[in-house]
Amino acid sequence: MSTNAAAATQLPNVVAPDANDIMGFMSSNYETNFWSCFADPITCCSVMCCAPIMIGITSGKIHKNGAFDIPACCCSGYGSYRIRRRVQAMFGIKESEDASVCAVACCNLCTVTQDIRELNARGGAAAVAVAANEPQPQMEKS
Repeated sequence: MSTNAAAATQLPNVVAPDANDIMGFMSSNYETNFWSCFADPITCCSVMCCAPIMIGITSGKIHKNGAFDIPACCCSGYGSYRIRRRVQAMFGIKESEDASVCAVACCNLCTVTQDIRELNARGGAAAVAVAANEPQPQMEKS
């Protein structure tokens, strides 16, 4: 019996994974879940039906003082990545560049929906107005 008790006390401490972090390295500092696109049906449907337009509008709001962002609309992956990194900078969300790239590559529509919902949850127009005057986050040199 004593060997079983000793073995039981030596088991590693296993921490349950974060339900919001399926990939194991994404930030959980978001107020909205990456996979809960359907929690906001209006935003979800808008992004699903008109993703390039929504990316251009959102990127324009946070990068160009409200002017439509044509390059972000034409290259939606790049636009989504820029939106994601700006939202993270605005709200102090810690996520690596690799995780942001993987999120955009895995499900671009989920990424855009999460970032739009995050902007709305954390202040909407007021947050966007502040973001337009902040410098764009730059990639770190290795």
